[in-house]
Amino acid sequence: MLTLKKNENGKYIIPTGDLRLKTFNPNKRHWSFKCNWCGRKVSSDNDENYYTVNFPLIQGVEHGVNERACSKDCAHLIWKDVFKNWIYTNGYQDFFDLV
Repeated sequence: MLTLKKNENGKYIIPTGDLRLKTFNPNKRHWSFKCNWCGRKVSSDNDENYYTVNFPLIQGVEHGVNERACSKDCAHLIWKDVFKNWIYTNGYQDFFDLV
């Protein structure tokens, strides 16, 4: 369950996302993708790991949708962007600290 915390002004803070570190399986075929944030090519030939960003607990975001990222930093930015879009789509911007 997604837990929301409030800041000193009584507004909710954007929570930490559901980020998962994945390791390429060397026994499977080689494959690649472009990071959904920065566009860098991530390849099983050159990289050991990548991150997925999952959105199973945000109402209105399709369950099971995930994004791939080249790094933890990019994964955090993807999460924050999707969460902010959810806030604006639902008109919750007065309740969240969006800085």
